[in-house]
Amino acid sequence: MSGLPHSPHFADETRFSDLGHLLHDLIDEGKRVAAGVGVKLHDDPWEMNKIGAMTNHPPSMLYDVRHQLPTEVDFLSGAIAREAGRAGVAAPLHTAVFRLLKGKEAAWSFKDENRAVEAHGVH
Repeated sequence: MSGLPHSPHFADETRFSDLGHLLHDLIDEGKRVAAGVGVKLHDDPWEMNKIGAMTNHPPSMLYDVRHQLPTEVDFLSGAIAREAGRAGVAAPLHTAVFRLLKGKEAAWSFKDENRAVEAHGVH
């Protein structure tokens, strides 16, 4: 959603506005959901994120967003949000990310529908 590749921004927690705070909170929320459904994590996702943030690579979801293709959000934040609901664990951040990205995906076809209506002179 930020439009950034996986970069140091995703691990920086220096300033109040830094994206790393949100990523850290999302990871902590995901860890709570994993524990709530009995999944044992073998590695620390925050440490893995910090390593990945040094790479400056565009993740596949960024490619999808840039090209207005269906994203993997159903299998990432969407899956965490759904499992949280089943386990009775709060996951407001993953739920928000999931819904925002689904809204972004819907906007792509909505814009196309509006262009088609405007092209045919229908208001």
